[in-house]
Amino acid sequence: MIPLIDAHQHIWDTTRHRHSWLDKYDEPLNRTWTPADLAPLAAAAGVVGTVAVQSLPDLDETLYLLEQAEASPLLLGVVGWVDLRSSRVAEQIESLLAAPGGRWLRGVRYNLSAGDESEFADPALAAGLRVLGEFDLAFDLLTAPAKLGWTARLLDAAPDTRFVLDHAGNPDIARGQFEGWASSIGELARRPHLDCKLSGLVTKADHDSWTVADLRPYAETVIGAFTPERVAIGSDWPVCLLAGGYERVMGAYRALVAELSDTERDNVVTATVERTYRLAST
Repeated sequence: MIPLIDAHQHIWDTTRHRHSWLDKYDEPLNRTWTPADLAPLAAAAGVVGTVAVQSLPDLDETLYLLEQAEASPLLLGVVGWVDLRSSRVAEQIESLLAAPGGRWLRGVRYNLSAGDESEFADPALAAGLRVLGEFDLAFDLLTAPAKLGWTARLLDAAPDTRFVLDHAGNPDIARGQFEGWASSIGELARRPHLDCKLSGLVTKADHDSWTVADLRPYAETVIGAFTPERVAIGSDWPVCLLAGGYERVMGAYRALVAELSDTERDNVVTATVERTYRLAST
């Protein structure tokens, strides 16, 4: 099995931080998940390392992720959170880098799924994004399909910062959302400092009946627009458990890139995420 780096997974400790968004879920999501829970699943799926991504807009949660990365050989990098609109964003980043495990910080994520158009044009946010570039940190962008058209403003405001579009822009696969989403993906992909994660697709499909064939048009659109050199695979574990086990989900992503050339596939399964998050530089 070809080694793969999972570019997008989560861990959380519900005794340390309250995740209110988990309140609507029972098992399997609403519990503590640690690298030790993922390690045997990753080994069975041929995953040799992961990038842990924040799930709260909370500096202390980012400190927790950095501590976990320092302790676990599975975690190769952390995408945390800082207040990008703050005039002290550089100080926040410096404090994280100086904290235990700070050497594993590789990016910052901001959830713009609920934002309106003005949020994408916010000069304070644009300034924060430029600061990320000064620290050589990537920006993970989480948003909704209807807002992809506004995303170009952020990309154009920070041309020296690496951007990553999470979950392929969250198309509603279960309802067949495609044409408008695909058009937006093509437009955004023209910006060379934006990469895209093939992640979260299974939870956007029908949880009970999805197949690889359901996901294929979306994967082909992303790979065609961005090229394999700018696409990475992420499980979105443990959120993906709503739609399938870890090995099944990662197997589906492997199937989606199986027809690529060896070089193209190597980019999608390891090289892109290594470049985007500087995973070899720790």
